[in-house]
Amino acid sequence: MAMEDVVTKKTKKDGSVEFQVTTKADFDALHDAAAPDVQKSNAVANIKVSYRSRVKALAKQGFEGVAMQTEMDKWLPGVAVARGQVDIEAAYMAKYRAMTPEERKAEINKLKSM
Repeated sequence: MAMEDVVTKKTKKDGSVEFQVTTKADFDALHDAAAPDVQKSNAVANIKVSYRSRVKALAKQGFEGVAMQTEMDKWLPGVAVARGQVDIEAAYMAKYRAMTPEERKAEINKLKSM
C-alpha cells in the first residue's frame, strides 16, 4: 500500500476545530514492522488510533508541518516514546480558554474559595 494522508484533528466542546494536522503514513509497512502475526485489519485499525494519538501529543508540544512529519516518520507502533515535559500553567490556561463564560465564572469562584 502507498502512503496515506492521515488527518488528525481536535475539536473543542463547542464543535470548533482547535487544530488539524495532515501527515502521511504507510500503515501496511507499520503493520509488517510491528505485528506481522496479528490479524491485519484489526492491527491496522489499532495502529491508526495510536498514530493519531501520537500526532495529537506532538501538536500539544508545538510540532507542526515538516517537523511533525519528520517525528511521525520515526514513529513505530508499540514502541514507547519519551513524553514531553508538561507546563502545568500553560495546560491550565488552555483548559481555561476552552471553558464557556459560565464555566469560567464557576472556576474563578472555586479558586477564590480556596
